[in-house]
Amino acid sequence: MIAKKGMMGTEVVVVLEKAPESSSRYQYKLLATSRTSTMEKEIREAEEAGFVLVGICSRDEHTVIMEKEIE
Repeated sequence: MIAKKGMMGTEVVVVLEKAPESSSRYQYKLLATSRTSTMEKEIREAEEAGFVLVGICSRDEHTVIMEKEIE
């Protein structure tokens, strides 16, 4: 994740890339909030559903990317 200046102010940009030899598929979950207590609760719930935290960025709000492998 990186932050860059855009038309709407500073924007977060994320680039996801699949490994060339990988046949795995993933489902992603994006969480965003300004309250850390809310974020902790949402991360725990997503982890219980099988998601793994793969990225985090904080500026005006906290943003988290989570993924889980699907068949």
